[in-house]
Amino acid sequence: MESAKVAFCASESAFFGDVIDNEAALWLVEWARLESNLSASQATRRNAVARNLYPTIFCSTLVLLGAILLRPGTAQELIDIARQVRGQAPDPSGPGYTPGASPGLDPRVRAQFESIPQGPTQPMPVRYPTVQAESPQGPNGAVPASYSSGAPAQPLASAIIVARVGPDTILDSDILNKYSMYSKAKADGAPASALAPAREQIAGDLRNMADAKILFGEAAKNIPPEGLKDIERKMSEQFEKSQVKDMMQKAKCDTKEQLDAKLREIGTSLERRRQAFFETNVAKMWLDKQIEDQEIPYADVFAYYQNNPTKFDHEAVAKWEQLTARFDRFATKEEAWGAICQMGNDVLKGKPLADVAGAASQGPTAANGGQRDWTTKGSLKSTRLDQALFGTDQLRPLPVGVMSVILEDEEGYHIIRIIERKDAYRTPYREAQVEIKKQLKEEQYMRKKEAYLSKLRQQNPIWTIFDAEPPLGAGAPKS
Repeated sequence: MESAKVAFCASESAFFGDVIDNEAALWLVEWARLESNLSASQATRRNAVARNLYPTIFCSTLVLLGAILLRPGTAQELIDIARQVRGQAPDPSGPGYTPGASPGLDPRVRAQFESIPQGPTQPMPVRYPTVQAESPQGPNGAVPASYSSGAPAQPLASAIIVARVGPDTILDSDILNKYSMYSKAKADGAPASALAPAREQIAGDLRNMADAKILFGEAAKNIPPEGLKDIERKMSEQFEKSQVKDMMQKAKCDTKEQLDAKLREIGTSLERRRQAFFETNVAKMWLDKQIEDQEIPYADVFAYYQNNPTKFDHEAVAKWEQLTARFDRFATKEEAWGAICQMGNDVLKGKPLADVAGAASQGPTAANGGQRDWTTKGSLKSTRLDQALFGTDQLRPLPVGVMSVILEDEEGYHIIRIIERKDAYRTPYREAQVEIKKQLKEEQYMRKKEAYLSKLRQQNPIWTIFDAEPPLGAGAPKS
């Protein structure tokens, strides 16, 4: 280590050029070489070097001090030379040197420097650095898309941390500032009944995002770095083609730089959105890989069909037409009776029911020609109409295409005609088994997913902003 320090000091002295004699620098280099390869048999030569070196250094120091005092600007030149030695300024003797700078290193000194031995753990400082353009890299070495216009990146306008997953954080902007809106509504005195659904939704969003970060961490630990870089590159391309374009349209931005600026105003950035897109997709792929897809046995499918009959039973439905004379639209029931009789006679004489309904009916769908869409048995408020459409144990339903007699209920008089009817039925097992198997697979997936995530949550601490808040409706925590 000491030889490296001496060699570095020698490099500074050598760069003094015209101010300090290059011969002194050569003596310093010789001293450094001897120190790095010193053995007992070389002690005599080292002493001889020292006897010649000390007077030279003393005289050179006097010359240096005199130059600083008598020649303006010498001190600044020396500072520039020191920076040059440390790789902070261009080499005066190299390409791109601006005339008027300090003189370069004496070739003899440069050659001597290169010959000084250095250990592998004590490298010489870089004297002639090669300036290379740096390219930003993602967390896995992949080069993400650039969203900057070249100006320095601006800090995010707001960055409220709403959750932590180990060392990672989730910001309010990652959930579209829902927590800020929730907090404002709470501060404005919104009732707990109105705040509870919002809080539950935010807590669910944070839980899902925390799970995604945990899964991404597991994937990053197990997927080879090169493979993860390749996935990130492909996800970045997909993000550019789909997500960025969609966000630009919604934000009404012409360039990605404008979009990034708008996102920063709400506490996020385009790069943060890209990273979230990448992590979320990797998390889902990793989760799917960990959960083994097992075939559902035939016996389980059939047992589900037998044990859940109501899920496959379907009530009768009917599509029909209606003419109505409401009691509250006439002075007496006799007048209402006369009106419904006139409407029925017009239809019997050949006038389309839809035209009659549009002109005289007072039913809920008169404006649509009295047409009633598919109606399920038992769904009507009027029991009398429901019985005419679907029948009872003692009464057969109205035949399709036949006009009914005048029907009376608490609202008024009615005439109906069934256009189409489907009787009650149960979906056959042959048709139902496909949906049953799909549902059982989803339930199996959710059970395995929860078991896997529960294990990971125990290994990765999760904190959300709601952990520090009392339940809705409760008072502030006591100090």
